[in-house]
Amino acid sequence: MLQVAVLDDYTDSVRSIADWSALAGIARVEFFRDHLDAIDAIAARLAPFDIVVAERERTRFPRALLERLPRLKLLVATGPVNWSIDLAAAAERGMTVCCTEALYDATPELAWGLILTLTRRIAWDHQAVRAGQWQTGLGTSLTGKTLGVIGLGNVGAKIAAFGRVFGMSPIAWSRNLTPEKAAGNSVEFAALDDLLRRADIVTIHVVLSPESRGLIGRRELGLMKRSAFLVNTSRGPIVDAAALLDALETRRIAGAALDVFDVEPLPVDHRLRRLDNVV
Repeated sequence: MLQVAVLDDYTDSVRSIADWSALAGIARVEFFRDHLDAIDAIAARLAPFDIVVAERERTRFPRALLERLPRLKLLVATGPVNWSIDLAAAAERGMTVCCTEALYDATPELAWGLILTLTRRIAWDHQAVRAGQWQTGLGTSLTGKTLGVIGLGNVGAKIAAFGRVFGMSPIAWSRNLTPEKAAGNSVEFAALDDLLRRADIVTIHVVLSPESRGLIGRRELGLMKRSAFLVNTSRGPIVDAAALLDALETRRIAGAALDVFDVEPLPVDHRLRRLDNVV
């Protein structure tokens, strides 16, 4: 009987969104809702397993970990790209690594929900009414504003289209984007610095890679308008965490909407949890 581990199932939903009964009599599946960081702890947990299903990039699989998992034959990652797996080390040890297709609608929907929650102050007024208060301030209209899209792939192109529906003017940049490709999506191409200076909302939709790590740092945040908002639903390390905290705490930018972080789950005592300009 093969032993299968499903990692980082925070919401205890993985067992209900796939037909695991197909493995009856072939494999025993164990679901883990908690997250482990230390290699020693991860190695101890996964030692008995032949197959591991990794949820996105929540758990890293560097060479040092893979070398301590002699039983591991198959490593499956949800999503088409996973930079947290050392593919060369896996290949050397004869491990098969598989990925899944992407769902290109979920992230644009979430990103736009975050944009509306941030700019229209939905979360704050919801909390205020729950607490017996009333309106806490004025929201920001999107009509006539500039939407800066970093990464105009499958997700970014949808975000740009949403922006046009809301009366925004989308501009976009990525390392491989050309003015012609941007125009094909009815989007204006802009150099990164120009995008940061002009955009009222900057939303990130590039994959995490050595080239994109730290793409938005202190200098880049300093180019943004003080009234501008930053949205990141891609990967936490694309934005310099310390620089972002400083920009938010000093009101160098108006606010941020974040679904990704350098450390996940976000530590309970993290300063981001206490800021009143972050969703």
